[in-house]
Amino acid sequence: MSFSLDHFRTRLSGHIDTLRPSFSIEKQLLAESEILTLADGDFLALHYPLPLKPERTLLIIPGMASNRHSPIVKATAKALMTKGYTPAIVELRNCADIPGSTTHFFNAGSDNDLAEVIQHLCKKIGNPLTGIIGFSLGANILVKWAANNPDAALQTAFIHCISLPLDLRLTALVADKGFNRLYQKMIISRYRQLLTRRHDRATQRFLPSLMKITRMYDFDEQITVPLNGYDSVEQYYTENSSLQFINHVGIPCKISNSTNDPLIPYNALYKSIQPRQNLELNLLPYGGHLGMLHRSLLHKIECPPPSLLSNRNL
Repeated sequence: MSFSLDHFRTRLSGHIDTLRPSFSIEKQLLAESEILTLADGDFLALHYPLPLKPERTLLIIPGMASNRHSPIVKATAKALMTKGYTPAIVELRNCADIPGSTTHFFNAGSDNDLAEVIQHLCKKIGNPLTGIIGFSLGANILVKWAANNPDAALQTAFIHCISLPLDLRLTALVADKGFNRLYQKMIISRYRQLLTRRHDRATQRFLPSLMKITRMYDFDEQITVPLNGYDSVEQYYTENSSLQFINHVGIPCKISNSTNDPLIPYNALYKSIQPRQNLELNLLPYGGHLGMLHRSLLHKIECPPPSLLSNRNL
């Protein structure tokens, strides 16, 4: 009986921590907005306060089709600015205030898009980035980029992945259980909002089925997969889940996850992450999904001093 009560309390605290940021109010930071055109003609949006500090610029990657308006993103940017850093926020495909210009849609495997953003930002400041912070699916993309990019060490001093989904398929299935269906409903509602803005034929063809979808797994299978050119939902999950990439990340990497995260089960997956130099697995007993940022993590976002960063022109 004691175990069941403790288990209930842990799950309840995870939901409370996850929902808490949604009720916080953070002012929108005044920032310069820049549209970055991608190689295929689509675009991403970058937002950052001026001036950009060459040796103190960090990139923030929102998750779950989110953008600069997210309370978590705004709180992180504010905390970094109080420490003297310049936070640059990227809004990935279709996550900006206006829809994209191709049929591709935000997805957890778009590390090529991220590579273009990072290269552009490094050239703009004339230095490597101080660091890159990724949230949820944004963290998933970040890990894939760091593992696949041989020049990662020339472009950033470290990466910090927060509430990282280790297994995309497992996360999608867990989202359809119990109280998690509330988050699932919120995410799908956001995806509907983003997609119904578009008027290309490919998207219009999927809209009737989009309105009937209630599960994340079904959304990925019926929308994410065909819009992004995958053959199946299993291919999408298998090729892009971050767990397979973590052990191939060669730059300093910190992973902060909560053991009470309702969307990322605390299980044997963590044990398969091989401990090594430059990899820190920070497992917190609280925080839910991204909610740890409003409890204690913001002031613990550590950045190396400028003296440790290279002055190489990129």
